Amino acid sequence: MATKSVAFSSLLADYKKYAPACAGEVIDIVESGDGCWVKSITGSLYLDFSSGGFGYTVPEIASPLRAQMKKVALSSRLLICRYVGEVVYRLQDMAPGRLDTSYLCNSSGEGFEGAIKLAKGLYPARRKVVVIEPCTGCTLTYGCLAKGAGAGLLESLNIDVERVNSNVDNISNAIDGDTLCVIFDPIFTGEYLAVMSDRIQDTIHERAKEVGALCVANESATGFAITGKTFTSEHLNFVPDVIVFGTQLDGGCVPFGGYITTSELNERVYGLKNPTLHGSTTAANPLGCMAACLVLDYIKTHNLVNRHVHLQALIESKLVDITETLSVPLSWSCIGSVLSIDLSEALHPSRVNAVFEACSQDGLMLECFNRTVLQLKGALIVGEGEWIAALDVIESSLRKATSEQAQREAEVV
Repeated sequence: MATKSVAFSSLLADYKKYAPACAGEVIDIVESGDGCWVKSITGSLYLDFSSGGFGYTVPEIASPLRAQMKKVALSSRLLICRYVGEVVYRLQDMAPGRLDTSYLCNSSGEGFEGAIKLAKGLYPARRKVVVIEPCTGCTLTYGCLAKGAGAGLLESLNIDVERVNSNVDNISNAIDGDTLCVIFDPIFTGEYLAVMSDRIQDTIHERAKEVGALCVANESATGFAITGKTFTSEHLNFVPDVIVFGTQLDGGCVPFGGYITTSELNERVYGLKNPTLHGSTTAANPLGCMAACLVLDYIKTHNLVNRHVHLQALIESKLVDITETLSVPLSWSCIGSVLSIDLSEALHPSRVNAVFEACSQDGLMLECFNRTVLQLKGALIVGEGEWIAALDVIESSLRKATSEQAQREAEVV
């Protein structure tokens, strides 16, 4: 490739000069991926525990997709491919409750917006979207629907967003007669990791039902087996009206996403019109739908739901060993292959940041929240070897940080 002959510094300079600025710091430029590992053009290897996607370049996914590309990758919506029918059938067959109608598109972001358009089509006069924080999928795109296309004769998407913390009184007060939908992650991630409490679930479900608002579960970050359930929403005590899904079904190869709802809701809004009229041109293309079918096969063939249940037990056992070995007061929360480690009792915030930086330098990609919490999200295909490697890096970084902190405290005394 031509880019290989260009210096890393030049590529990075061009990116910063000609691409829109982003909040995060670009650490390297990717060249290839394999399983849970990413290789950069500088030769560095990274173990990816930050994206929570499918994984990289798995032959069972990539090889059939290469063959399909030689036939047809994209197609007109007047010509559907066999994989569209297969993926929507499989989704309804495995979805909880009465969810049976899927809107397929190119990302969970498009699915997220599509879910809001579904709610707007149900209640054109309402304006409010209630978001239960923390929520990972609340980047709304404002735009206009062409008259007569999509959900009725909507003139625009005039929406007010009200963000509410996980307090039952605040949630109850926020959900009112002007509410289109209530959006939430079934599992809270970020500064803490937990399934929503029964009280929060009951409040959301009951208040939304009272006012007719849709309950929209955003599974873009934690969907499909990774939490030890086929759908993350199976951790809840009720079935949402809409589930948004995405990155896990792309096979690490082709953008894919969407939402699944009930045929009753879909028909009330769209009737015989196609909701993809307001979607992107290449949505539900043969390549993306084939990738999703291959991933669903992979989940079943490799028994990934049970794998992630097993991995949770492995992770927690390993953390107990680390706590005893280093004599540090760690606390953690683990749901399947999603892990948060709270270091606030073990280390000063500056030392927590040192642990994060040391992990990054050793090639472990993870996230740090509030300078106290490390979070790891395994890829859908992650196994024991990758988790043990990641936790070994954390143990090594913790050992160094606790030793340095003890030494500084001794010097102060």
